[in-house]
Amino acid sequence: VGGLVGEQESGSIRDASVSGVMKATDDRVGGLVGDFEGDLITGASATDLTVNGDDQIAGGLVGDLDTGLVDNSTVRNAVVNAADEVTGGLVGEIDDSSIVNSSVKNVTVLGDDDLGGLVGNVDNGSLVDSVVVDGSVNATNGNGFDIGGFAGVVVDGSIANASVTGVRVDGDGDTGGLVGQLGDGKDAASITNASVNGTVIG
Repeated sequence: VGGLVGEQESGSIRDASVSGVMKATDDRVGGLVGDFEGDLITGASATDLTVNGDDQIAGGLVGDLDTGLVDNSTVRNAVVNAADEVTGGLVGEIDDSSIVNSSVKNVTVLGDDDLGGLVGNVDNGSLVDSVVVDGSVNATNGNGFDIGGFAGVVVDGSIANASVTGVRVDGDGDTGGLVGQLGDGKDAASITNASVNGTVIG
């Protein structure tokens, strides 16, 4: 479920904007696109937005980003909530994809596990570069795992030139100002040139 497109398997989205309430009873919900397997999203914005998923994988802009690029895009004044896991202020889950030159501001991310101010789960060699996060990340009832101000879990991927400011991160286990869990003992995960300013409760 998406405010503009439910599922996109090819092509691009340019200079699109959304606001309002998006609700899904299944998984993969995003303010703009629920499931994106296309080439490029650029110049997109989501403002004054509420995204609610009754299952897993929710994002302020994209629920599930698979083999695509998000560039120069923003989420502002939003609440993103998945009843289960994998929730991010911009993207819920990123797989074999990239997010660059983008930001989230005044965004609250809610759920159980794998929660991030920008992205819930980073996997399969994905890259996140030159991104700013300003908001809060809270596990429902304060008892979730893998909670990060920037990303909940980075299994296999890279974060570079990341800034997290004014963030409040509240979880139970594997809770961090930038990333809740980095790596899984098998795949490569890295962080380069990152800063955090905020509060972490775990």
